[in-house]
Amino acid sequence: MAAVVIGRVGTDVVVPGEVCVKTGVRTREFVVLRGSTTPPWVHVLLIVTIVGWLWASAMAARRYRVEVPFVHRHWDRWQRIRRAALLLGLVGVILACWASVAGVPHSAAFLGLTVGAVVLGVGNSLVNTVGVTQRGDLLLLTRVDPDAVGAIRAGMTAARRVSHPDVEAGSA
Repeated sequence: MAAVVIGRVGTDVVVPGEVCVKTGVRTREFVVLRGSTTPPWVHVLLIVTIVGWLWASAMAARRYRVEVPFVHRHWDRWQRIRRAALLLGLVGVILACWASVAGVPHSAAFLGLTVGAVVLGVGNSLVNTVGVTQRGDLLLLTRVDPDAVGAIRAGMTAARRVSHPDVEAGSA
C-alpha cells in the first residue's frame, strides 16, 4: 500500500478521481472521513511523559474532513468488523469482572477476549480502511491502493491546471 498527499491540514478535502482508495476499482461512491491529526513530534513526548503528551496532543491537534472515493461494500465490512471487535472487547472485560467477583478460577482468562478484540480491531483497520496523517502542513492519505494513488495524482494535477489556466502545462 502507498501514501499520497491530498491537501493541507485544517481544510476540507475532496479527493479527486473515481477509483476506490482501498481496492483500486472504479466507483462513484464516496465516504467522508472526519478526525484530527497531530504532528509526529508529539508522539516522542510519550517516551518522556504521558501528561505532556496529552497536553501537546490537545494543543497541536488539527481537524480534517476528507471525502474519498470508497466502495461502500468494503467500508461497511470495516464498520461491521469494528463493531464486532468493540463488542468482543466489552464482553471480555465484563466476563472477567463477573468471574473475579464470583470467584471463578482463572477469571483473568476472559481478558483474552479483550486482547483478541484489540488484535481484531487493529488488523481490521490496517486491512480494510485508509489512514490520514500529517506531514508538516500537508495531509497524507496512507494505506492507499497503488492504482488509486495514480488516479488521485492525475486528478490533483488536472485540478491544479484548471485553477491556474494562465500557467503553461509544462511549468505546472
